[in-house]
Amino acid sequence: MKNSIRSHRNSIGCVQLAIVLLCATLRLTAQPGNVGAWNGTTDFPYWIEYPEAVVFEGRIYVFGGYASASTIPDSLDSSVHVATIGSSGLLSSWALVSSFNYGRWLHAVALNPDTRTVYVVGGAINTGLVGTNLVQFARLLPGGGLSGWTTTTPLPTAISGHKAVCSGSYLYVFRGNDQYGGAAQGYYYAPISSDGNVGMWRQGTLSFPSRRYFGAFAYNDHFYLVGGDTGLASGQNALNDVRTARVPQRSSLPYLQMNETEFWNSTTPFQVSRWFQGTVCKNGFVYITGGKTTPGFPPDRSDVQFAKIRVDGSLDTWQTAAASLPTSLSGHACVADDAGHIYVIGGDYPFGGGYKATAGVLYSTIQSANDTTPPKTQISPAAGPQPSSPINVTLTASDVGGAVMSIRWTTNGDDPRNPGAFYTIASSVSFSLPIPATLRVSARDAAGNDEVPQTAKFSVTTTHPVSDAFDWPVGSLSKPVPSSGPKCENPAAGDDWYIAQCF
Repeated sequence: MKNSIRSHRNSIGCVQLAIVLLCATLRLTAQPGNVGAWNGTTDFPYWIEYPEAVVFEGRIYVFGGYASASTIPDSLDSSVHVATIGSSGLLSSWALVSSFNYGRWLHAVALNPDTRTVYVVGGAINTGLVGTNLVQFARLLPGGGLSGWTTTTPLPTAISGHKAVCSGSYLYVFRGNDQYGGAAQGYYYAPISSDGNVGMWRQGTLSFPSRRYFGAFAYNDHFYLVGGDTGLASGQNALNDVRTARVPQRSSLPYLQMNETEFWNSTTPFQVSRWFQGTVCKNGFVYITGGKTTPGFPPDRSDVQFAKIRVDGSLDTWQTAAASLPTSLSGHACVADDAGHIYVIGGDYPFGGGYKATAGVLYSTIQSANDTTPPKTQISPAAGPQPSSPINVTLTASDVGGAVMSIRWTTNGDDPRNPGAFYTIASSVSFSLPIPATLRVSARDAAGNDEVPQTAKFSVTTTHPVSDAFDWPVGSLSKPVPSSGPKCENPAAGDDWYIAQCF
């Protein structure tokens, strides 16, 4: 019997612990930086795999990739398309504005916003991994056009599956596959002149472990490399690590040249190793979208993760976003605009046991730290007497600042924001409620704002019978009220009829 009681208590403890952990998880995923539901906008003109993209002055520019469609043959693309971002995040139609030399995929694109210059760097020039060392640049013109393309100083070696960023007045290229497909390590860097041309390339002194098909970005005075795989020679193992290096103009390390990175350190890894994921940094957060984990298999990741960048350049704990992509996706472009929208463009998705390219474009809204407006929940039916018990209650929450993360409620008058409340990780829920009951409800949004609990009291309607217990004659006030039984209201003097109401 004691064992039975102990077991029962342990079960209760486990349930309470699970509730506490769930509430902690809800708080975690509801922090600023989270993203809301993914919606579709204007499709790209054709199916596109492994494109590169940048955002500049309210427009998205997409460069190259592997193109296919029912109306065109599969081909390596050299075109540049642009779409204008509307105030709500929706895109205009796509327009072809330029073409660079040689169609390619697994290439890199970098933007220098100060000079309005965009660079297309390296890439594979056939369906294998044979790369090019070609570097070209063009100016982004007001109105969405591009100037002509100029060929500048080539890379020291042909590469593909790499990334490139502009930082200060330098162009940095983080190596991927070298000439014939072997994953490389380290980076090249070169100065950028005022006319956009690139000077002599150097290889950085300090390096990072070999990888390819990773994400990369610059934030403040740090570079970041995110995920990827280790290459064919080492078994093509997926990575979940994040490497970061400080890049001061002049390091205190005496053996480094101007504008070289310092040591590449590991910071907080994300969940589930992968490559060919989307990677983007915005408003002090880094995001990864989708990806794949196993060579030779279709894309298998649809999750979206994000982490805050700390003041020292390290990453905070990675969190899983409230909304995943509608399907597993890899080999897509991923960018973010200044209005707080993240875009996922093209890529591959699982299809018929394999995979298929898409022309789809998805976008989601980043929840801002400035969102201080809590959601509001509508309770149906309205509080008050109900004809019978139980009743069917529907709670529907809405939020003007973003996505609703959860609704929590109690039926005994307790605060629903405390552990032990009922909950749903959705914006609407219906359930059966025995009454009488005191329902208290609170919703939470993706920015972590909690609704002040609403209270709705429900009872069962009571019909009071009309009493004929006392047969008073009309107009008579002389019959006394009995000392026991129902208490009845005396009629007013002068009434020639009345009903005795008992209460």
